[in-house]
Amino acid sequence: MSLSSIVWVGAKFSFLFSVSIEFLQLFLRLGTFQLSDIFYNTLGGLFGGLIYYIGYKMKHRKGN
Repeated sequence: MSLSSIVWVGAKFSFLFSVSIEFLQLFLRLGTFQLSDIFYNTLGGLFGGLIYYIGYKMKHRKGN
């Protein structure tokens, strides 16, 4: 897999999961709906995908 596809998948899933949680909080009145939570969780998914890619490439380096 390429770097862009891994990072895209991480961002997409973290965004969708975060939006789901925020809407549940809004509709069930269990918390507050905050756009900053969605933004920071999506950013975390981006960084998580990047870290995964780096770790995968380090583990599967040629010559080891």
